[in-house]
Amino acid sequence: MATSHANSVVEKMNQAGLEFLNSLSEDQKTKACFHYMDGERLFWYYPPINRHGISLRDLDDNQRKLALKLMSTGLTERSYKQALQIIDLESVLGPIEKENANGGPTWFDRNPELYYFRIFGTPGQKDPWGWSAEGHHVS
Repeated sequence: MATSHANSVVEKMNQAGLEFLNSLSEDQKTKACFHYMDGERLFWYYPPINRHGISLRDLDDNQRKLALKLMSTGLTERSYKQALQIIDLESVLGPIEKENANGGPTWFDRNPELYYFRIFGTPGQKDPWGWSAEGHHVS
């Protein structure tokens, strides 16, 4: 039973990874794609930093849906909904932090489109591959 479920997850992830990858232009792929053995694959950090990959801001509506679909394949339904809520909270927290700064600088740009996606290797092949989705409090 567990093997059947794991195979189903792998198939869904492979399909979602390929759909997302195939939706990207060549320029977008230069931002989003890394070799599987790239050190970026092992680096994760949820506080705000300059990130590598392609941001939701740089994707069209269909590509965003495909990126989020890929993210959903690695999470339970509850965790996926929670991740989406966290992303949406950027729009709420930004104005609050700006108001609390009393005209001074804010610590960083709260933007729900500053979540980044990366593909390591090629989905659905014999060789290993992976993906990541990162932003403030999602990693």
